[in-house]
Amino acid sequence: MEIKGHPIKKTRFIEQANSSNLCIWCRKKKPKNIAHIISKSLLVNEKHENKLKISVCRECNTFWGNTIEDWFLKYTPIGHWKENIRNIKTKKSISRNFKFVPNFIYLEYFKEWIVINHSEDGEILPTQIFLTKENKFKLFHRISNSKYTLDEIFKQFTTAVKNREYSIYKSHLLDVENHPRLFLHKGKYILVAKSDDEAESFVLKFFSCNIKNEAIQLIVDNRIGKIEQMHVHYKWSIKRYISLSSKIVFEFLTLIKGAHFTLNPDFDDFRSSLLNPTSKYDNLSILNISEKGFAVKRLNYPNWITPCNNLVHNSKARIPTLVLKDEDRFTYSIVIYKFEDFICATVKLFQIEHSKIIIAKTTTSLDKIYAITYSFKDDIFNIYESSENVTDYDELILVPHYKGDLEKFDT
Repeated sequence: MEIKGHPIKKTRFIEQANSSNLCIWCRKKKPKNIAHIISKSLLVNEKHENKLKISVCRECNTFWGNTIEDWFLKYTPIGHWKENIRNIKTKKSISRNFKFVPNFIYLEYFKEWIVINHSEDGEILPTQIFLTKENKFKLFHRISNSKYTLDEIFKQFTTAVKNREYSIYKSHLLDVENHPRLFLHKGKYILVAKSDDEAESFVLKFFSCNIKNEAIQLIVDNRIGKIEQMHVHYKWSIKRYISLSSKIVFEFLTLIKGAHFTLNPDFDDFRSSLLNPTSKYDNLSILNISEKGFAVKRLNYPNWITPCNNLVHNSKARIPTLVLKDEDRFTYSIVIYKFEDFICATVKLFQIEHSKIIIAKTTTSLDKIYAITYSFKDDIFNIYESSENVTDYDELILVPHYKGDLEKFDT
């Protein structure tokens, strides 16, 4: 395979003044707040170069946090990998223990989503009562470490509901099969639901029945053995992941070239397509086998794609894929460049295959190749730009002459 090298040199960028005061996403003059380009929970320590302070409005920043990032951190392998970063930060060993998983996991044996306790104390799988779509209650409970009998547990849950001694966690991001449930966490009861109506339905049903007689008991210990040997399901969405990758590219491009560059109308189709998806996000399930990893061939779309709804392009467009040499050294690597009239980027996060994204077609010049890398092992964040000096450089970007078709990606 023919390989061609481009030398690149470390550099630094400071966010440029945003004279228009427009948000780079919604193009409106709204109050700004600090936008972390890569979620700060995915870095050992915060990095100045990972922030936009005057380019993203509070409303758009909240959209990305709640709709995309929060979902990945709760349900997906990214939530699992994030815990390894947390362990490095707190000087603990990197663990593959079952405990370090997202807040909700799907247990195949029981066909139910289960809330996970991330804290250092308390049950990994706390006792919880579900209201199923058949309008019946299920009790999920581990006998081995319990201080109470089942009768005592039913009495305690009933008292908490009758006295409204619980808080409510509500999120529309909960999986469609994630039933409302009440669970005990550090001595406090929490009611989890997708909406106020769903939470109220749970409480009304609880009041109207004898929960002890009606609940179907799901007892863990006698069914599936050791927790560490459980087969659990993570959620995944390629569309959400492409949206996340695109968001990262666009905000780094803003840091590097300035808001005046990304506010160009040539990017309107891109920003509109991401903020207003025309169809629902896909919702995949990925089996994780303890100590063996994720039972899936790939997590990402293999070809060049565009999230834009109206990008006019040649469906047989041939675009070289630029990636970093020895990129396995980095936890994240992003390369941004222009090929013909296309603004292109490759994005690699953790162990996920590259996203190869076209974010716009424009005649505006992008005269250099830019690369962003981060290693959580060393907690080192770097930005590079292409150099003309072939004797003084820090890294090589490689062009393995891979030529994939550019396709429309239906978000």
